[in-house]
Amino acid sequence: MDLIRQRQKDRENAELEAETEAKRMQRLQEEDDRKQEEKLRLEQAYRDKRKEKERKRIQRIREEGLYLTKEQRKKYQRAQIQLGAAGIEVPTRHTTQLTTVNTNESGRKRILYEDQRKANRTCMFFNLFLIS
Repeated sequence: MDLIRQRQKDRENAELEAETEAKRMQRLQEEDDRKQEEKLRLEQAYRDKRKEKERKRIQRIREEGLYLTKEQRKKYQRAQIQLGAAGIEVPTRHTTQLTTVNTNESGRKRILYEDQRKANRTCMFFNLFLIS
C-alpha cells in the first residue's frame, strides 16, 4: 500500500515538475520574443532616424541649389573630363558657407605629441632623475 502511495506521489511530483518546467520554458520563450521585438523596433527607429536625417540634408542642399541627381553628377563629371582633356581648367563647384565656417583653427583638433604633454611631477621615479 505504501509502495502504491509512493509511486502516486512520485508521479504527481513528476507531473508538477514537468508543468513548472513547461511554464518556465514558455516564460523564457515569451521573454526572448519580447527582446527580439524590442531589438527590431530599435533597429527600425534607427533606420527611420537615419532616413529622416538624410532627407533633411538633401532638402538643405536643394535649398542651397547644390543638389545634383545621379544623372546630373555623371553628366557633370563627363563634361569636366572632356573639358580637362581639351586643356580648359574647370573651376570646382562652390562650397557652402557651412564648410568654410567650420575650418577655423580654434575648432580643429590637433595632434598632441609626447613632448607637449604635462609630466607627472609627483611620480617618485621622475623625482629620482631630477635629484641625481
